[in-house]
Amino acid sequence: MLPLRIATLALLLPFSVHGQTLGSYRPRPDTLNYESVNSYLMFFIRGADTLGEPITTRTRERQYFTARGTDLTVWVRLQSLDGQPFSFDNTYTVTPAGRVLAEGTTPVAQAPNARVDLLPRFPNPPVRLEAGVSWRDTVSVRHRLPYGDTYYSVQRQFRVHRLIDTLGTRVAHIVATGEMRLRQGGWQDSTAGTVWWQEVAGPVADTVWFDTRGGELLGDVTVMSLVGTGGAGPKAGGVTMASGLRSSVRRQRSPS
Repeated sequence: MLPLRIATLALLLPFSVHGQTLGSYRPRPDTLNYESVNSYLMFFIRGADTLGEPITTRTRERQYFTARGTDLTVWVRLQSLDGQPFSFDNTYTVTPAGRVLAEGTTPVAQAPNARVDLLPRFPNPPVRLEAGVSWRDTVSVRHRLPYGDTYYSVQRQFRVHRLIDTLGTRVAHIVATGEMRLRQGGWQDSTAGTVWWQEVAGPVADTVWFDTRGGELLGDVTVMSLVGTGGAGPKAGGVTMASGLRSSVRRQRSPS
């Protein structure tokens, strides 16, 4: 049996031989800890009334990366920091470029509401991250659920704004702009067969800080402003209203 340090090096080697500044996630010997703040407003406009109010949630997120052949398994635990009894564990299979392939053992195409934007995504094959390097990425999933159709689609143009040498590593500061299309919904009353839904689209902007030597995310911010329609009532009908979703999600590394 290999000594622990040699075994760990053998595990990390396939993901690190190509250089220290590639856009690529890697297995980690430790758990990554983040805190995220999601400030959002989902609103519906009915006549002269606007329904909805601003909400802010705070969440602790833990991630643990291990190798799975040429891909990675990411264990994720979410816990509320707002005093709510919320805790959620799941595993994801992702490529080193950050593309989510499966949630648990279920392929993303068959997993409704899967977290397909778990990580900022890089080109495949990986590119060396230098100032001015850019790439385009599309995330798109669609599902048919008992309460109605849902989809999530976002196109982004990423660009490395600059490289920062700090704390013994090199951090890539990456910016992205794009367009998001979203249809979501759920049961308003499953017994009565009534649902709610929202179908919106609009611009999205991302800022990413990525440790190129460690192959890990240090933090990111996603801001979106989406408008469209929404409604509620019987599945085959109901009231349709103007609707929108404004959201700012900020995630950053934390000590624990």
